[in-house]
Amino acid sequence: MFHRTFIGLLVALVASSVLSPAAAQPAAVEVIIDSVTPGTPSGDGDWCIGDAEVELIAHVVDVASQSVVTEGQLWMQFCVARTLGALNGFAKEDCEATGPPRWLSISGHDLAAVNPADFTHNPGVLALGVRFQFRPASGGEFQRATSVPFNLDTTCGP
Repeated sequence: MFHRTFIGLLVALVASSVLSPAAAQPAAVEVIIDSVTPGTPSGDGDWCIGDAEVELIAHVVDVASQSVVTEGQLWMQFCVARTLGALNGFAKEDCEATGPPRWLSISGHDLAAVNPADFTHNPGVLALGVRFQFRPASGGEFQRATSVPFNLDTTCGP
């Protein structure tokens, strides 16, 4: 009898721990592009930037509270593929299609130290696909998230 009571108590404890708030899913976040300077929006989320160095600024917010996230890392990613041993940039559409171009993390910031995060880029291709990826702190309360991809387009001017 003691054995069945013990097993029943153990099952109840396991079930309550699975259903407890401590086992809740990580909170959803959104990666927001604040600015691309110099640059002007050109539709479909893309930016006309010319051929000068640009500064990109982005931050992460908790979707439920709309508060700024200050833990974890924010990474800038480019759409690239290796061709003849070199990395070549491609437009966002190439990374969204099947094929060799993929998103590659280029540089990142710890959001506890730099927030909003600022990145610089020297244009080298006509239209380069870019996105930002949020990586939560280990054991943190937030989900991983990625911004909407966009192109930095040098063919249309800032």
